[in-house]
Amino acid sequence: MVRSLLTLAVLGFAVAACGHHNDDNYNDAYGYGNDAIYAAPPVLIPIDTDQTLEASPGLGVGVFIEYRSGGHWNLRWTCDTERTGQSCNFDVEVATDHAVSNALEDGSLATTTTSTEGSIIRAGGVITSTMETLTFDATPGEEIRVTATVSGLTDGSFFFFVQDGKINGGYEGTLTNPIRVIGKVP
Repeated sequence: MVRSLLTLAVLGFAVAACGHHNDDNYNDAYGYGNDAIYAAPPVLIPIDTDQTLEASPGLGVGVFIEYRSGGHWNLRWTCDTERTGQSCNFDVEVATDHAVSNALEDGSLATTTTSTEGSIIRAGGVITSTMETLTFDATPGEEIRVTATVSGLTDGSFFFFVQDGKINGGYEGTLTNPIRVIGKVP
């Protein structure tokens, strides 16, 4: 059921995502960019623990956020190249209040900055019909903040997760970007 709902959600958004480039009007909910004063504050969303999302690379644009008990995070992203003929340039940033460990982007060490104020992991690049993956470990029960920009567009429609057994908890509106998520069971 989750797989079917995710496929419909991703395919519904796929038509517009990579074809839209918004380099001159970057909207960042942290207060940067031309439209920042209109950005909603990031919401905190408890997501289901140990749930897996499935997506078909090349058929839709999305950033898929999964949490495994014990503080293990898995983020994956896909493009809609097979539908649009275009590639997607992803910039994914994850921020935490504490240090992270084992940060890997597709099996290689991810770019991670750690300070007394927490950690920031940066990943991304240009993709077409593949799925990119970022995994890392954080303090169990700690929230993470995820920002995703696709081909210059910062939009909460890119995010997918499982909440209450449903894709995005059944919420049909646009999420904030960045988004704050926490696993329901640490």
